[in-house]
Amino acid sequence: MKYSNIFAEVVSIMHQDYAGYDEKIGWDHPDYFKKKIEDLETSGIITPQRFTELVNEYLLSFKDRHMYFNLHNSEKVEVKTCGFTVRNYEDTLYVTETKEEDRFEKGTRIVSIDGESISSIRKLHHTMLRESHPEREEWDEILNKASYSDFADTDRIVNLIEEHKDDLLKSKNMIVDVRNNRGGNSHASSSLLRYIFKKGEKPISPLKVREFNCSDRNVELFLEQAEKVRSSTNNEETLKMIEYGENQFKTYRNQGFVAFDFSEYIADLENNFEGEDNLEKVIILSDYYCASAAEEFVETSKESSKVTIVGRATMGLNDYSDIVCVQWDKQFSLCYPISRLQLKTEIDPIHGKGIQPHVYIKWTPKHIEEDIDLQQALKLIVKS
Repeated sequence: MKYSNIFAEVVSIMHQDYAGYDEKIGWDHPDYFKKKIEDLETSGIITPQRFTELVNEYLLSFKDRHMYFNLHNSEKVEVKTCGFTVRNYEDTLYVTETKEEDRFEKGTRIVSIDGESISSIRKLHHTMLRESHPEREEWDEILNKASYSDFADTDRIVNLIEEHKDDLLKSKNMIVDVRNNRGGNSHASSSLLRYIFKKGEKPISPLKVREFNCSDRNVELFLEQAEKVRSSTNNEETLKMIEYGENQFKTYRNQGFVAFDFSEYIADLENNFEGEDNLEKVIILSDYYCASAAEEFVETSKESSKVTIVGRATMGLNDYSDIVCVQWDKQFSLCYPISRLQLKTEIDPIHGKGIQPHVYIKWTPKHIEEDIDLQQALKLIVKS
């Protein structure tokens, strides 16, 4: 399939099927990328890697981190990785983790890239950094950051919590670290709620209304995805919600945005437990890299009188959610959200979108060598 044809389909998806398409009309500039791709294709110098980069650059216009274009199974891919990760502090990049690249040590300061200062790069590539506040910038678009842990394997997480049930029932304090947790299935962490809430205490916030774009493409993709989920888990709550979603999509096919009422299933999930009083304090460590289902976990847990959220605000991905994926020739895939919140997340001038912590800890280069967040959590636990 020609690259230009794939890109045309991507644009069509973004203008018809993407959950934010009607709220972001005019945000993108597809003609610029269309011409660039056609010129490269005509010249015979386009590669799968270059095409992927151009499509992802186009997608940046929508300012949605729940969306990405991936390249698979290509021998022509030039692996691009700087081999380390960084964070910005006062217009200096600090190496926070080293991987393939061993010439840099943790804590190394980077003051320029290709002769350009960090401040000038921030101005030039502000779109790629995705954020205006240094603490929330994503340098992975420029320096190719690595992967993160998540709540993707529901059964494994549930089993892990069950295995340590006795330990949890004997403990007086608990620290849950969801920093760098990119999400997955929200049911994965639901079995922790009984330890997080006191007896007689339950989450009380009303369910946020979420609308689903019931386009024909989205219906088909959801049904395909539902079958994969059904064959990969025995989690009863997950299966019930999948069946409900299937029935809703079939009923409202091609009827635009429709609010699905998951309140019965969410209520069962969030209230199908009796809290435990043995744990007196629960500290949850959060950060900008805590996203999606992990954010939902932080938001729900925040309603417990036991809980203190420590660190930085979560990423704020859930305005547009429920991801489906389209594939082309087993080589490219576009993953995009098909639902949106009616009421979008409030924006904080420093933290941006996301769930705000009770105790905010500014990220500084000290975090590279010391776990400042964990130290604060331990102080809160021993504090009388």
